[in-house]
Amino acid sequence: MYSTVSRSRVTAILKEVFDLLGEEKPDGRTRRSELAVKHKEPPHYQSIADDVMKLYDQGLLLGQIADALKIDRNTVTSSVKFWHEQHGLPVPDGRTRRKSL
Repeated sequence: MYSTVSRSRVTAILKEVFDLLGEEKPDGRTRRSELAVKHKEPPHYQSIADDVMKLYDQGLLLGQIADALKIDRNTVTSSVKFWHEQHGLPVPDGRTRRKSL
């Protein structure tokens, strides 16, 4: 049988344990910033990165990709940046690309 414990009670227990061990309780926000994966589910711009890059490789402008996928242009930019970083590639400059198209 399980019993429910409030968040404040859990916080108090954690604080007490750290005090008994003579350690300082870390701030959860600081810990999260150190994690490699910060989300349980990837953000939208990460989950659509492959779809964005298919259209990107076809030579579409970022605005056209946004219209095709019915998303904001800034989301397209974030997806392109994420995809390149994940593959260890330099992030392309949008102005240079637009001039070459």
